[in-house]
Amino acid sequence: MVQYDVVIQLDTDMMILSPFDRLIDALLTGNTKGLPLVEYPNTGSHTAKSKELQPTTKNSNTITNSNTNHTTTRNYDFIFTRDYVQMRTYLEAHQMPIQGGFLVFRPSLEMYRHLVDVVLPRSNYVVNPKKRGTGGWQGLGYGPYYSGAQIQGFLSYIVGEMIFTQRALELDMCHYNHVSVSPTQKQNDTEICLFRHPQTGICRDCRQTSLSEIQSYHFVGNAKPWLCGKGMGPVYRQWFALRRELEEARGWPLPPPETEFFPNITLGYCNRSRHRGYKNMRETISLR
Repeated sequence: MVQYDVVIQLDTDMMILSPFDRLIDALLTGNTKGLPLVEYPNTGSHTAKSKELQPTTKNSNTITNSNTNHTTTRNYDFIFTRDYVQMRTYLEAHQMPIQGGFLVFRPSLEMYRHLVDVVLPRSNYVVNPKKRGTGGWQGLGYGPYYSGAQIQGFLSYIVGEMIFTQRALELDMCHYNHVSVSPTQKQNDTEICLFRHPQTGICRDCRQTSLSEIQSYHFVGNAKPWLCGKGMGPVYRQWFALRRELEEARGWPLPPPETEFFPNITLGYCNRSRHRGYKNMRETISLR
């Protein structure tokens, strides 16, 4: 993928609500203005022994301050959000898994080879730690959790301890890769906050975020629109509206909204609950 300046990898159950131009600009120019960033102080233990790779040379992020004529080089190569749904009381913020369904990065063959060197030795991942919070990659607590031995734990380890430590940007998950879940979770009879903002200390409830402030919505942990659930709200209507917008732009015939199954939400694309009630696009148009 090195022929591309920036690569954006998304899960297929993602809904894009605004252009990602600011994300691309942040990696190509170093300009992070307007991005909702999450910054944690003193991230990582930095005990892993690894060389710090040089910044990606392709399209070097060089910025000149017009007021001082001072040029600085930004080394941003990776933009991500975290999977705070998997919060555990024994995990530090920097050990939390990175959400694997939303990755923005600048491809580098040198970096790829370095990551392969880290991931191949089986001894680099501790499966059964003697002490809680000391398992995972290099025994530093990056895992064990869902996908801890895979991309979510691995990238968290890379960001917290190795080559991306000063070159990655974490986005506020209430705005990018938004996941609508309860902000609290009970563990060992104790109610814990899943996402506490590092600057304000406030327990964030992303469900209170206005739809107009959400850049991308991830239907993880919730019913997919094409499953035609009974608890669908305004965000689901937005998904069906985007489908209708595509069909109208292509001149494809629209399904008649004769259904009584939440017509103001499904816009006629569901006539009953569950996936059998969903009208697939191939059923409403003739693909040639």
